[in-house]
Amino acid sequence: MKATKDKREKFIDQFAEKLKEWNKDLEKLENNLDEEYEELKSEYKGRIKELNRYRDEMETKIEKIEDVSSDRFESIKNDLNKLWDDSINILKSLKAKIKNS
Repeated sequence: MKATKDKREKFIDQFAEKLKEWNKDLEKLENNLDEEYEELKSEYKGRIKELNRYRDEMETKIEKIEDVSSDRFESIKNDLNKLWDDSINILKSLKAKIKNS
């Protein structure tokens, strides 16, 4: 009986140690995820601010475009198209990162 009890206690001790290590690993993983989440969140917020600036700039240019000469119209039109393309690329990039997260 003594040998069986010793085996049981040894098993329990070994398993308890494994669980302690497991808990440490889980805690590290959670901490890493929290850090990565904060980094991603910060990046996304920055990109969204950038998109909002682009939108505001496009709205301003749209308001101006009605009252400009034809030469100025072409310049503003080109600016608007570039802002639009840049905005779409940023948005696609953000969507892809979110989808892959």
